[in-house]
Amino acid sequence: MRGGRILFLIFILFYSFRVSATNRVSTGTGNWATAATWSPVGVPVAGDNITILTGHTITMNSNPGACANLTINGTATWATAGRITNVSGNLTMNNGGIITGTATGILNVAGTFSVPSAASVTIGRGTLTVTGTTTIDGTLDFNSITGVKTLGNITIDAGGSLSSSLNSAITITGSFTNNGTFTSGTGIYTFSGAGKSFNGSNGITFAGAVTMTGSYTNSNTVNFTVTGNLTGAGSLTQGANSTLQIGGTSTITTLTATANPNLVTYNGAAAQTIKGTTYNNLTITSGNTATAGATFICNGNLNITSGTFASGAFTITVSGATSISGGTLSTSNAAGIFNLQSL
Repeated sequence: MRGGRILFLIFILFYSFRVSATNRVSTGTGNWATAATWSPVGVPVAGDNITILTGHTITMNSNPGACANLTINGTATWATAGRITNVSGNLTMNNGGIITGTATGILNVAGTFSVPSAASVTIGRGTLTVTGTTTIDGTLDFNSITGVKTLGNITIDAGGSLSSSLNSAITITGSFTNNGTFTSGTGIYTFSGAGKSFNGSNGITFAGAVTMTGSYTNSNTVNFTVTGNLTGAGSLTQGANSTLQIGGTSTITTLTATANPNLVTYNGAAAQTIKGTTYNNLTITSGNTATAGATFICNGNLNITSGTFASGAFTITVSGATSISGGTLSTSNAAGIFNLQSL
């Protein structure tokens, strides 16, 4: 019995030693899988906390490479396509941090991603997946269209900045909160989360198209703008006091805009199709013609400030006041009908 206990204690001590985290820092430019690249010497393993120091470029040549937490003050680069690095904990990019590659590598982060205040970092060529929350207090720029970028919840704090200078396509599986500066670029943003939301003290503007494959609520009371098309098989629900501006055509499967009050504005420079749904307040500020894509109801007020609002072959019912301060109403099809309570 005593011998069994001793063996058990030896096993526990050995196991604890094996799984204990080692804090490794880069010693210079080199390969991830080279022991001498790190201090203390050794190739990183899943339990290690890894820091790439300023001025060092580490080529991510393991497949897969692994660590617990990864801090990038220098550069992580991929020279061989498809090489994977798995981070079971968190990713932190400090000032000057870069993720890039001459080939498209893969970085998977199971935890959070942080850009601290005063840090300016870039993410270039590569596939990045972050499961946890991305918090931006510094400046983060996506500067390559190569590789898939997928993030969970995103929070841009006051003083923080998120941009996509080369118009990357980005998928977001969580909520999006903007209290800082957001410059989207014209790449397509796909929102795939379930029961998520748009929030923040500053407006959220997408210069290109937005695809909704999940379910989202717009709780941003400043402004939520989609300059391109609003598409996808998912849903977008307008919260009370929220605003939504659509510059392209809205073909999203479900647009719920009945909250009282909320405002949807179609303001495209080119011809637009207006989503057939039930609106609260609706404004047409068109540089061309906005045509109904289906029968719809406006429970609040309809305002036309410029362009032409055309009925198509559908019935448009407005329960509140209709105001035409510029532009025109047009029954552009013999079957089109405008039911207006006051004009």
